[in-house]
Amino acid sequence: MEQAQSCVETAPDSALHYLSLLKDSIGCEPEETQMYYHLLTIKAEDKLYTRHTSDSLINLIVKFYDEHGDKNKLIEAYYYQGSVYRDLHDAPSALDAFREVISRSKELSAADKKQSADLMARTYNQMGTLFAYQGLYDESLQANRESVNCYLAQGKENKIFYALRDIARMYDAKHQKDSALHYYQKAYRTALSTHSPHKAYIIWGELGSFYYYSLGKADSAKQMLITALNHQPDMANALLVLGDVYRGEARWDSACYYLHQAIEYGDIQKQHSAYRHLSSIEIQKHNYPQATTYLRQAQLLADSIKEITRTEAITKINSLYNYQHIQKENYTFLLDNEKKSTFLWILGCISVVIMGVAISVYFHYKKKVQNTRLQMHKLSKLKEEQEAKSMKAHEENICKIKELEQKLVEQEGEITEKETLLKAQKEELEQAKALQNLLLAQKEELEAKNKEIIACLKNKKFYKTPCVRLPSIIFSIRHVPRQTAK
Repeated sequence: MEQAQSCVETAPDSALHYLSLLKDSIGCEPEETQMYYHLLTIKAEDKLYTRHTSDSLINLIVKFYDEHGDKNKLIEAYYYQGSVYRDLHDAPSALDAFREVISRSKELSAADKKQSADLMARTYNQMGTLFAYQGLYDESLQANRESVNCYLAQGKENKIFYALRDIARMYDAKHQKDSALHYYQKAYRTALSTHSPHKAYIIWGELGSFYYYSLGKADSAKQMLITALNHQPDMANALLVLGDVYRGEARWDSACYYLHQAIEYGDIQKQHSAYRHLSSIEIQKHNYPQATTYLRQAQLLADSIKEITRTEAITKINSLYNYQHIQKENYTFLLDNEKKSTFLWILGCISVVIMGVAISVYFHYKKKVQNTRLQMHKLSKLKEEQEAKSMKAHEENICKIKELEQKLVEQEGEITEKETLLKAQKEELEQAKALQNLLLAQKEELEAKNKEIIACLKNKKFYKTPCVRLPSIIFSIRHVPRQTAK
């Protein structure tokens, strides 16, 4: 077991081999040895990216170390409990376990904290990944920054490039391209400077994808992807993106080559994307039978992806339900314990409480009576003021009514006087009109007589008659006054 312990960090496959040699005899060892054996086994499998399928064993390990007080091993057990829940798609429980790592590490001595600093950095990185899967980009950024700070505090700059890359991914998801580019480049430079070319070119390939899809710089992206694949030819994502770049340039042969390589090395999602790109190429080439074949392959993979997604969603829902159920049970258990622990204290304090309540009631009643009296006095005073205001307003209203009535009488008198004057003017106008009509009649009569006189003169009937008054008559006719209506 000591050999497994010594190489589990650097050679987990060798550690797993040494542990497998103890599989038959470990049952005879003390419980503490058995628990540490199981913890080392889970640790080695986790470092080999072996998917955990059950939380039963890790929960027993956590419970054992929690009861027996080995704080360093308890913190490590909590970390791998979080890793197990992560593989089981139970993000809430995984985050709870990782938070326990951070919380419990604060109880360690300075020497133990220094020893567990690397575990703390990995814990923050795991939390950042879980936050990212749930779309909590700001929380993921914060967790990854904490991871970087933990590594830098140890002087382990050679371990920060993946955290820097994850920060870049979060900024890309938040559409902050400048910040994403900065952290991608920083992650790449850090990996190169710490003599990790393999990891540096993995980041370089991802940066090429960022250049193509986020920045739209196809030429730069192509050069980056080709460089990355020259050093790491089995990077499925870089192969897929480079194939898509050549597809955009209508270089069908190169595109098909890299897309087929992506199908060979990639997972089901990348295979699905590659088949869809291949089908679009065949449609452009008018090779419809081959395009149909690729589309069928893409559809089959899409169905498989949907099934996997549905299964994962159901698992997440079940995990969330179980988490809530466990939280409810824990809360009920804590509530029961709290009730039991406080029952005796309540019995001892009940007399004091009753007396305090009685005194409080008395003073409250006394204060209430005083407040009531004060309020009654205020209400009485307010009522008197309101009555005085109402009386004054009433008198003012009566005065205003009288003034309005006086003005109304005066206005009625003025109206009557004006009506009388108007009536007199009307009668005077009618009289003037009658006089005018009379004068017009007289004028017409005199004009008629003048016409007759003139006719007689023309007929010389009046030669024998003296004509002394004729001119005066004519003059009088011509000067009859004409009355006009007023």
